[in-house]
Amino acid sequence: MVDVQQIVVATGFSALTHPFAYAKVLIQLGYEPIPPVRSRSLLGKPVYSYPNIFRYMKYLAHEEGFLGLYRGFLPRASSTVLSNIITQCISSTPCFKRNTDRLTLGKHETKAQNDSFVILIKDTSKEMVARCTGVIISYPLQVIMIRSMAQFVGQETIYNSILNGFNEIYKNEGVAGFFEGLLSRLAGEVATLWACNIISHLAVKYLISQTEDPEKLSILISPIASVLVTNWTYPFILTANIMAVNNSGLAITKPPFGQSYDSWKSCWQHLTEINRLKRGAGMIMRTFPNLV
Repeated sequence: MVDVQQIVVATGFSALTHPFAYAKVLIQLGYEPIPPVRSRSLLGKPVYSYPNIFRYMKYLAHEEGFLGLYRGFLPRASSTVLSNIITQCISSTPCFKRNTDRLTLGKHETKAQNDSFVILIKDTSKEMVARCTGVIISYPLQVIMIRSMAQFVGQETIYNSILNGFNEIYKNEGVAGFFEGLLSRLAGEVATLWACNIISHLAVKYLISQTEDPEKLSILISPIASVLVTNWTYPFILTANIMAVNNSGLAITKPPFGQSYDSWKSCWQHLTEINRLKRGAGMIMRTFPNLV
């Protein structure tokens, strides 16, 4: 069964945060319209500082107005809705329902709690299938969203509508074009899910359950684990977003902004060589030891 309220909340959150997401995607793709300045890091080392996300958004709004900050919002919202519906539909089927026994806390452990790690593996596997299916089915909309945003650089109009985007990709790249960067995105999704669930499970079982009020403290575990893990898996998302514009012919894919890649692995290797695997990860302190 589809939870309409959850979908509405997710879509509303996308609407509120879209200007940030738009600016972040352009930064990830390597577009830096405002030159960096020389400064020093907290440790006193010389670095190059790029403008923070708010100044970047101000520049975008100055160029195209406030509504310009919502470039690519329709395909993003559509992707969010579709992904949530698919994930919820799969998760609600009897064979994919999660066993809540492993989340039970207290001094009296049941047999299910003794086998909690086995339950964790089963539940996470089910969640992985549901979420990955949602990502795969909604991914073409994700590609169109990123390309729509990337058009700002060269002021192209090819991806101004979802229908035009589908036609353009199918005509020039075939079905494969709709899934540029998918493997990197799935790798990041799977790694994040498993790492978050395992860290949360171990924390609840060995740390939180020993406290006087485990129920309240356990609520904080998932968000903390998510922040830690997302920082580790960020390069997968960065690579996926860069690959989403690969072979698109947009200005962002050509020097001095970017280049074409044979695969997401070659993209990852190039980002590693130029020390940019974390490009776009920071929103306030955006510093690099060297210019590319």
